[in-house]
Amino acid sequence: MAYRPEATRPLRDRRIEYTIADDARAERRKQDAVHIDSTAGKWRYRPVPATPKMPE
Repeated sequence: MAYRPEATRPLRDRRIEYTIADDARAERRKQDAVHIDSTAGKWRYRPVPATPKMPE
């Protein structure tokens, strides 16, 4: 059974869409990297402050 020509066309279109999306993500990462403070230290776990128990 032969494949119809339009059956293979979406693959190429999807690849183009994926490439465009990858480029957009890369551009977004570059923009985010500009805003991230590279001198900031590592994230540290900060325990939640203890809340006083409510009187019963």
